[in-house]
Amino acid sequence: MTTPTAPAPGPPLSMIGPDFPFPYDVFRHHPAGIGAVPRDVQGTRVAVIGAGLSGTIVAYELARMGLRPVVYEAERIGGRIRSEAFEGHPGTVAEMGAMRFPPSSTTLFGYLDEVGLRTVPFPNPLAPATPDTVIDLKGVTVHGRALDDLPEQFRRVARGWESALQDGAHIDALRSAIAARDPAAIAALWRPLIERYDDTTFYRFLVDSPHLRSFADRELFGQVGFGTGGWDTDFSNSVLEVLRVVATGADEDHRAIVGGSQQLPARLWSQPVPGVRHWAAGTSVADLHPGGVPRTAAIALRRTRPGEIVVHDADGGREAFAAVVHTAPVWLLLSTIRCDETLSPRRAAVRAHDRARPLAPTWTLTDARRD
Repeated sequence: MTTPTAPAPGPPLSMIGPDFPFPYDVFRHHPAGIGAVPRDVQGTRVAVIGAGLSGTIVAYELARMGLRPVVYEAERIGGRIRSEAFEGHPGTVAEMGAMRFPPSSTTLFGYLDEVGLRTVPFPNPLAPATPDTVIDLKGVTVHGRALDDLPEQFRRVARGWESALQDGAHIDALRSAIAARDPAAIAALWRPLIERYDDTTFYRFLVDSPHLRSFADRELFGQVGFGTGGWDTDFSNSVLEVLRVVATGADEDHRAIVGGSQQLPARLWSQPVPGVRHWAAGTSVADLHPGGVPRTAAIALRRTRPGEIVVHDADGGREAFAAVVHTAPVWLLLSTIRCDETLSPRRAAVRAHDRARPLAPTWTLTDARRD
């Protein structure tokens, strides 16, 4: 059971992730910025596929370096981050996508600060900002504002979950290593967990823990878990996925963006880029696009010659770039955007595998991985 926790002393947790522990928040605040390009290539156009949060951040940072992002977007700026206002009710916003963010998203919160957006506590179950948490289990309804308001069985399950994390995953040590941005310490703790739990489901992890042996306790735990949902929807998933969430504090102390989360990609698009190089002070990503709007959807990527990729768009346009950054969901490269095999190593590997075994009646992705 996830319950609100007080901030730990020392550096904050970061969602740098135990698999690829790159401290992006540290990189962002480096005096030299996150990167630079030689003066003679400043102004070079770089295609950015997708104007969701990833795409707008990429465009924002490319512009800051002095490059010229050319953004392609099929629908609207923000992508899956979408906020809708209610007509006649100013200040009321419905979040149709991302709606709550943990403070351990330190890089995200750095961008929120940079564009001047505020956040407030999100009313998760048992959070201080929640006036009442209602839990229904087998016809019994309980109310509470804090864990201590709930019956003892809830507190017992919460303690059992924390003990299971400590005994089974050394969770405090892992969180401390992540907070310290210490890749070596993270790896030393995380690699054994991968080897131990590579084929273990979340539910198996709970069953094997001496702290949650009771079926009734596991059932209760599954009902009141992650944010406004229950952990039971994750029972069939790998426990490593759950540990990634818990170790980085992604399940705790969520906050909402005042006025709607879509404001972040919108402001990254329209506000002047601080510290911009090559371009005039006050330049925004929108200023680098005719009419201040992205190009229409990219429908094909073709390598026409070494060092050149041509992007075809839905309006029939085509334009060559030295580099393309694809930030949209990766499945689009396999199903929607026609992409040369040389630009998609995974697809090329599968094709090569198929050609190498012409007599095989069938083959699978698993075969390609193994071979």
